[in-house]
Amino acid sequence: MAFYVSLALLKPRNIESYFLNSAIKSSFFQKGLQERTLVTAVPKKINKDEIGKVEILLPVAIEEQRQIGAFFRSLDSLIALHQRERVEQFAQSGSSFNNACKHRAV
Repeated sequence: MAFYVSLALLKPRNIESYFLNSAIKSSFFQKGLQERTLVTAVPKKINKDEIGKVEILLPVAIEEQRQIGAFFRSLDSLIALHQRERVEQFAQSGSSFNNACKHRAV
């Protein structure tokens, strides 16, 4: 994850990676991140030492993290599948429309 011009590399330790990804996107984490962001900087930035101070809500049991992470992973996959299907449907309807216009008598 990149913040401003510096790069903060988050290394999961005793936390499941996909769960961590979901936790970072949560409103709880985002609020904590916002609270530590430098308000006078444009564009917004946060010092890398402050990122480690942002709290993350997580189950202690790694198996529960894995289950939650797997749920979000499958949900992301399902959303991506439906998006691809809609794009394909749109592309097919567009080509059908174009073909109909080409064969239409003027």
